[in-house]
Amino acid sequence: MEPVLMTPQDEIPLVLEYRLVRMTPALARHWLKYNTANRPIRDHTVAKDARDMAAWRWPHNGEGIKWSSALTILDGQHRMLALVLAEKINPDVYIDTLVVFGLPPETQKTMDQPTRRTLADEWALAGEPHGHALLAIVRKTYSWYSGDNRFAVKASATNSEAEETLAAYPGLRRSTEVAVRIRPRYRFIPMSIVGLAHHLFMTADPTKAPEFFERIADGAKLHETHPILLVRNRCIDLNTAPGQATAPYMYLGTMIRGWNAYSQGKNLAKLQFGPKDEMPRIRHVNGYDRPAKVKPVDANGQTSDGDDE
Repeated sequence: MEPVLMTPQDEIPLVLEYRLVRMTPALARHWLKYNTANRPIRDHTVAKDARDMAAWRWPHNGEGIKWSSALTILDGQHRMLALVLAEKINPDVYIDTLVVFGLPPETQKTMDQPTRRTLADEWALAGEPHGHALLAIVRKTYSWYSGDNRFAVKASATNSEAEETLAAYPGLRRSTEVAVRIRPRYRFIPMSIVGLAHHLFMTADPTKAPEFFERIADGAKLHETHPILLVRNRCIDLNTAPGQATAPYMYLGTMIRGWNAYSQGKNLAKLQFGPKDEMPRIRHVNGYDRPAKVKPVDANGQTSDGDDE
């Protein structure tokens, strides 16, 4: 079926009809005027979808925009809002999407009820042994290389961005295996942070990183000033502190401080990393390194510099 190019001037059918439509941002803006009774907008979903649309990573998959016979939008608002936002990134953007016209208004209450298949589910079906843990680690890795080292940007990696990140860093599968193996032995650091740290430290020094994570797991033969013991003890404190859950970046900053000392053979009298501290740079075999930074786009089309490494 070839897509039909519709314009804001085209009449909306009031009887049941299906069309494959080539939707432009101008058409999306016009149709959104009829979005008068829908669920709350999820800005992070809009921002993620907009990035995929702007990069031409939005294939027609059978999901559609739905109109009622009363000329209101029943479903598809996030898709249209994302297309409008995507135009700020790529002025030539458009998408091909199924559109269903003329549905009874009462059908809206039955929409979006099934549990959505996640990328982790797809990876598990494809044979990935730890699909959900892998996806969490891949998304943290994407955030790190995007300059969001405090994981503060609500719009995490889209499915396409996650797949590209895994393709760029296939060693994340091994990092996931390590994180899953450590979890029953030492549960005080989130698995996504253990996996990201393993990836970063293996990149920094693949000869020293395996021993670092073995000792994180078992705490064996660590004297009181050993940096790995201080990491273990500090993360236990963070994990068991009363009140709100500790932000994931606090664990990562603590691990990096411990790694930097361990990789240089230094002992520490104490190990501290606070909420106002900049994320430490990671010591590599040949010195210190910092990842490249990009400026994530938020749901308003604005960019954010994030935090310094």
